[in-house]
Amino acid sequence: MFKFIIFFTLCSILGFLTIWLKKEPGNISIEWHGWLIETSMPILIIGSIIIFLLLTFIYIASKRLLYLPKNIHQAITKKKINKATIALNNAFSAKSMNEIELAKQFSNKAKKLNNTPLKLLLDMNIREYYNDDNKNILTNMLLHSETKLLSIKKLTNIYIKENNISKAIETIKLTPKSNKTPNWFFYKFLQLNIIDNNWKNVFETLNHISKYTDISSKDYKILQGNIYLAKAINLKNRNHKAESLENVNQSLKYIPSFSSAIVLKANLLHNKNPRLCMDFLKSSWKHFSHPDLANFICEINYNKTNASILKIIKEIIKSGNNNYNNNLLLAKGAIKANSWTTAREAINNIPKENWTKNIYIMMANLEKKENGNLKIYNEWIKKAEEANLDFIWGCIKCSHIDKEWKILCPKCFSLNSIKWQQFIDDKTLSKIKTISQKNDEIIIDEYDKNKENAARGILGELDKGINN
Repeated sequence: MFKFIIFFTLCSILGFLTIWLKKEPGNISIEWHGWLIETSMPILIIGSIIIFLLLTFIYIASKRLLYLPKNIHQAITKKKINKATIALNNAFSAKSMNEIELAKQFSNKAKKLNNTPLKLLLDMNIREYYNDDNKNILTNMLLHSETKLLSIKKLTNIYIKENNISKAIETIKLTPKSNKTPNWFFYKFLQLNIIDNNWKNVFETLNHISKYTDISSKDYKILQGNIYLAKAINLKNRNHKAESLENVNQSLKYIPSFSSAIVLKANLLHNKNPRLCMDFLKSSWKHFSHPDLANFICEINYNKTNASILKIIKEIIKSGNNNYNNNLLLAKGAIKANSWTTAREAINNIPKENWTKNIYIMMANLEKKENGNLKIYNEWIKKAEEANLDFIWGCIKCSHIDKEWKILCPKCFSLNSIKWQQFIDDKTLSKIKTISQKNDEIIIDEYDKNKENAARGILGELDKGINN
């Protein structure tokens, strides 16, 4: 309605001016270098309009004539691009049908689109089908924001496969730091810097993970604790014990119950002050008893007398509130001290539903050492074959088994994948099978030896009064 009003108003004004000029045409005289032009106002206006239109036409025609070669070139280029686009679409369609050769043919027809994001993406996929990691294509993909992250990821993995860690780090550094960047890039950068032992970059990346990823505060604390422990282990291996102790203390601030951190700290304290180490172990066992601590306690007391070993262990487990771990530690210590009865009692105090393969093997060894009964010994071994798996350190990605926690899996290098879970321990299974497959001659020979060992063990206990 508003536009109609404006149009009507303009038409009315023009009509009024036309009528007015018709009634009052007037006379106009123009003299220029002896030339005299006399006309009326309406004729002058019409003439001016005609001259303006003529000049406009000449300008447009000249411009088109001047740009004609360029326009022709653009038209040809546009036609080629249209054909290349159709070929590219056909190539993606063929690729989706897994017709790679056909996709390759269509891709060759789309050369006009070379180095464009879609064409680079297609060429990359075709090359991957033939197991050809073309770094030139991936490098060109870095120039486009649409394909940059994919290129960084592909190139980083290629360099990791080539064991070129420095080049992998250099590539992944190109990753844009923002909330839109996938978590993979931050964690991969963290992993690579741990491999490179660049702890400055490790902690810088840790801050990026906190800032740009959706990690929860709980998981972030665990990750911090793991990083500090990994650094502490690295420092200990390089004999920087004081710095290692500082970092393991930081780790325990974030994860007080982390058994691997407790064991490492106890190890460092034991080298410095054995008494301080034992006080720390007692305190830790009270709140965070763990089979790892049980193993460590038995290891550091290897040079003590049998009576001393059991005395120390019994003193430690007094404060413990975990029945399984208390009895496991006591059983291991008693076996180390050749105290068969104490070991048997400790194992029997563990509920049968919690028995694992290693506990059945311990019972088998006790039977052999205490009584020399090879028949019952083999019965325990057979039960071990069907028993529950033991909790050990293992990688949840590749199932690699390790004797201790590590921040990177030694086999697949996955970050933070070593967990305390039930895994199939090949060494234990191999041990069970080897024992089970012994021939009769070996069993008879072992029987004779174990009767003597069992008698010595019993006499030793009676002599020292260990079980009183």
